Amino acid sequence: MVIGSVDVSKQRYRQHSAGSEASEHSEAIGKSRVGNTSKIHLAVDAHGLPLALEITENDINDCTVAPSRLHSYRLPRRSRWIGSISKAALSLDTMQSNVTQRIKRLESELGVP
Repeated sequence: MVIGSVDVSKQRYRQHSAGSEASEHSEAIGKSRVGNTSKIHLAVDAHGLPLALEITENDINDCTVAPSRLHSYRLPRRSRWIGSISKAALSLDTMQSNVTQRIKRLESELGVP
């Protein structure tokens, strides 16, 4: 199973929902033109089942954050156990020839066993 989709949704918060200024923890609320906002990142598999959910500040650009976030998402146990996504697809008899060939090529370039 591979990540089928990653979606981002923005949520606006009221002025007093951000908590106190003395808070030590990040509350994932950033400033934008419309006020205090957050982004909800959701990664799902090909069947629409959620793999990961993350809430970040709105003022962080998706293009700079997405590559590092995708590596932190946990893959299903089967692909972790086998060691690569394309080998897991082969063992599960789920082949999409064009996509699988591209994944195999990328894995061989990266040196994935």
